[in-house]
Amino acid sequence: MISVLVPVFNVEKYLRRCIESILSQTYKDIELILVDDGSQDCSGIICDEYAKKDSRIKVIHQENGGLSIARNSGLDIAQGEYIGFVDSDDYIHKDMYQTLYDTLTKNDVDLAICNYINDDDNNTRLWKDYHPQLVDDIITPYEALKRSINDLNYVVVWNKLFKREIFDDIRFPPGKIYQDNYVIPKAIYKCKKIATLSVPLYYYYLNMESITNQEYSIKNLDHVESTCMRIKFYEEKNITSLLDETTANMLDRFFRFRNKYKPKNQSEKHRFYEVKKEVRKYSWRYGKKIRKKELLYFEFPRLFALLHYIKKLF
Repeated sequence: MISVLVPVFNVEKYLRRCIESILSQTYKDIELILVDDGSQDCSGIICDEYAKKDSRIKVIHQENGGLSIARNSGLDIAQGEYIGFVDSDDYIHKDMYQTLYDTLTKNDVDLAICNYINDDDNNTRLWKDYHPQLVDDIITPYEALKRSINDLNYVVVWNKLFKREIFDDIRFPPGKIYQDNYVIPKAIYKCKKIATLSVPLYYYYLNMESITNQEYSIKNLDHVESTCMRIKFYEEKNITSLLDETTANMLDRFFRFRNKYKPKNQSEKHRFYEVKKEVRKYSWRYGKKIRKKELLYFEFPRLFALLHYIKKLF
């Protein structure tokens, strides 16, 4: 059985489309777990409505705790031998789980990944313009971890089918955005082999009101912090060959955050400087791919800007 976990929060406009796409899968041995995370619209009612129609559906109603806690609630009760995730404003091809399951079992792999297509309110499916494309392949966890540094296909959880035991001791971090980036390195590391598929089977809705498209805030520092956690994980597992490139990626994300947002209160300043300390530590420790002027810009941004201005004058 495949357990499909769907966190639900105020998505009444899109929820039926999502649920219908899962119930109409050609692979029928599915357990659909809908976690109503304190919705204030009719989303919870829609979940209960479908549960009455189809015995494969389980519904959890809980106080709002965020995406991570909703996914964790689903993982805690999932009974399937395999785990899939679908976001409630997205939808999937009718053959998605049959294709992923066949690929996973025939190739004796622990994780199968498919391509995805971006979609919007106009049903405009945008694919090749937005992200790298997967090809049909069997790869090692190391190769997947390496690709996950810069390729979203490997970072998100929703275009994948996992063996259940991968999540036996893994949960999503509460209160974080970019939560997938915290757990994916641990999940990939537990695999023996991974299959990638060129066929696009997941339809990712480009919702401009979603949390990742909201106004920039201190929460976006999670992107930097999750990469620091990834580096720490690689240290613990002695995956030293990925440290330099991951550290360069971390510093780039830190620069993007610092250029877009200034902490507004003492609490935000404290968190910023705590993360900055981690960035400094890893940047100097694994800085082979970092240019000296980037380290100068990290340590002395105002001085760097002044020198850059003087250089332009002459």
